[in-house]
Amino acid sequence: SNKGLIARKLWLDKIPDEIFVTNLIRKYNFVPKPWDITAVVGEYDDPNNQRQDLLTINFGDTGNTLIYGAIGKEIMLTSIIYSLIINHSSDEVNIYVLDFGNEMFGPFEAAPQVGDVIFINEEEKIVNMFNLIVKELEMRKKLFQEYNGNYGLFIKNSGKILPRLIIMISNYETLAETYDDYVGLISSLTREGEKYGIYFVISATGANAVRGKTTQNFNNAFCLQFNDDADYSSVLGPTHGLIPSAIDGRGLVKLDNTIYEFQTAYPYKWDEINVFIKNICNMLNEKSMRRADTIAILPNHVRYEDVVNKIKDLMWRVVNSDSSETTGRIGSVL
Repeated sequence: SNKGLIARKLWLDKIPDEIFVTNLIRKYNFVPKPWDITAVVGEYDDPNNQRQDLLTINFGDTGNTLIYGAIGKEIMLTSIIYSLIINHSSDEVNIYVLDFGNEMFGPFEAAPQVGDVIFINEEEKIVNMFNLIVKELEMRKKLFQEYNGNYGLFIKNSGKILPRLIIMISNYETLAETYDDYVGLISSLTREGEKYGIYFVISATGANAVRGKTTQNFNNAFCLQFNDDADYSSVLGPTHGLIPSAIDGRGLVKLDNTIYEFQTAYPYKWDEINVFIKNICNMLNEKSMRRADTIAILPNHVRYEDVVNKIKDLMWRVVNSDSSETTGRIGSVL
């Protein structure tokens, strides 16, 4: 009488060790919305409810993000950048990367949404970037006064365009050790910046690498592989014995007061990632009208053609400055 019946599985298969951003976008029918800056970063497992779901970071909702762990941080940072640049234009988001780890984010510099990728020895660029962010924050405070100091209300009601800014710091310990003067400033910027559309994504190896006062400014925390299992609880609270599998990109995250295991999605096959990102950036540049502003430094030599190009760029901005559709450039008043 039971012939032909198929037994129902009592549990879902585990999330594979290797998953990809574009496959998840298709699997979960993820549709990006203009100005709703959301990164697809992985998939999480909810065994108690027999389901798996898409793991995202919605910067407008949850903002600043901390990524902890000894292994897998570069994978997640790479996926965040990749997901953002394929789904959002440079009008919507500008990204600045402080690459103080393995210096693997350089290929993203070619993307129109990425203003700069800065390395540990580029002190002048680091100084200028923080100066730029401070000036940008002050400009936005004045600009948003008529909109309750709120980025979302400004975008919705002003008729102007101004990108969200995302500042990524890979390997926070190195910054804190080498440029200790900026630790207090980062605490201030992460506290004030979110409502004005300025967000930080920081990766750190140790659970105590970022000072407690600063961590209070972060709503998102992802824990990848720690060397000490006790560190998961110190970041997320009681985990009830849940520890991520020893797989690259595997970690724990707290969502709605529940802790889940997740797998970080890769942009592409990891051993071919640099070539892939270069190709993606080339395709984006073919379609993009504008680029995020780079971090300016004084050149050792000034060429005539550089001066001519700068004058042309300034003239273009002046000619188009009265248009309500003109893109708000970083560091400028609309």
